[in-house]
Parts: sequence; C-alpha cells; structure tokens
Amino acid sequence: LKGRGVEVVLERGDILFMPMSWFHHVHSVGAENVSLNWWFYDSGLLFEPSKVLWPLSPPSLVEFSRHVEYFIAEQLGPINVGRFVAWWLGRGPGPLDSLLLDRWRLMRNYVLQRLALLPGEAGRSVLAMLDPLRWRDLAISPAPPKALQGLQDEHHVQGLLEGLSELSMGLFRCSMTGQAFRALGRAIDEIPREKLRMFLECSEELLVLLRDHTDWKGEGEKSEAQVPPKGAFLFNREEAK
Repeated sequence: LKGRGVEVVLERGDILFMPMSWFHHVHSVGAENVSLNWWFYDSGLLFEPSKVLWPLSPPSLVEFSRHVEYFIAEQLGPINVGRFVAWWLGRGPGPLDSLLLDRWRLMRNYVLQRLALLPGEAGRSVLAMLDPLRWRDLAISPAPPKALQGLQDEHHVQGLLEGLSELSMGLFRCSMTGQAFRALGRAIDEIPREKLRMFLECSEELLVLLRDHTDWKGEGEKSEAQVPPKGAFLFNREEAK
C-alpha cells in the first residue's frame, strides 16, 4: 500500500468516518491526546441486494473478500482460513480426516455458488483477493491448537464420531451454521474423550428417535418405509425442530 494511502490529521472536534474492513494506522502527534471511537453495526441492512450500488467499487470488493474470509473463519475456525484457501487454490493439502474434508468441500462449493450470482467480474475479483499468504505468519497459541480454534486431523474427529451417522451428517455434511462445529471443538477441548463419546452416542440415539418418530410430512403424507404406522408418531415437525 506504499504510496497509495491517504494521510489525515484530525484537529479538535474533527470526525473521520472509516468504512468497515479498511486498512488503517493511527498515531498521536502531540504530548496529550483524547479520542473516541464509535463502532456501529447496521444489522446487515446496508448489505441487502436492493441497497447495493453496482458495479462494486474497489474498496467494496476488498470488503467483500474480507467478509468471505470471516465466513470461512466462522464456519471452519480461524486457524483453518489460510490452509483452507491454499487447499482451495491447489497450493496445499487438505485434511486427511474424511469428515473434515467433506466440510471443506461443502464450504468451497457454497462460496463458489454465491459468488457466481454476482454480476460481471465481481466474483472473480473477490476470489483473486483470497490470498493464503495473508495468513502465513498468523501466530497460534497454544500449540497444538485447541479444537475450538478449528478442527484439524490431530483432533481425530472421524474416530470420535465413528458409527454416529446422523450426528456426523448434521455436523459436517449439511449447511448448518458453524455454531455446532465450534460446540464440538469446545467439547473436545474440555471433556475427556471417553465421556464425550458417551454423550455423542446419546445424542445419536435422540436424533434417530426424532428421525423415525416425527411426522415430518404431515398427516396423510407418510411414505417412508421406516415410519411408524398411522397414529404412532411421537412428535410433530415443530416439536422435533
């Protein structure tokens, strides 16, 4: 960014608006200074498609790419962002754990599908800014990394969830939020593995119970072979959810 920035000196009573995700550096020029930062969030209203001005300006494309990185960090954990982007671009290996690799593939496909909906070359421009080198020197502490920071091969997730097909599908093979992904990571960090496996087996039994004893389609639309006879459902759809 050398030679491409803008230098601003704020005097008494001045206000500087800084758009989200803009690179900036601040330093004081006097012996004593008092400043007030006001961080605001618009609950996503400014990002509604009807309110976006097309074509996107270069700063907006940069901001867009930062949001893609944030989304990846939210879904896979911050420790995995650089490695995920490198794998995506063919510059590095992905996880050996098949469950984690499935999750990575789902994330890649989802982001590509969303970017493909952007007009013109906007999606291609955003992809060009996803550089794994930005994450190369990210300091991770402690080592080895905690599972809450992002599930990796050393956490042996596939073995932990072996035989728990419903739970595995819900965590890794659908588009649910990263909240469940982080909850599993926190559990791996804080609960002994044998006890955690017992809890997960109980969760699997509950999921199977809900799957097989819920009137998912409504009265008169039952067609699955494993569904109990009419009148034998334990839950309606809302109760199961």
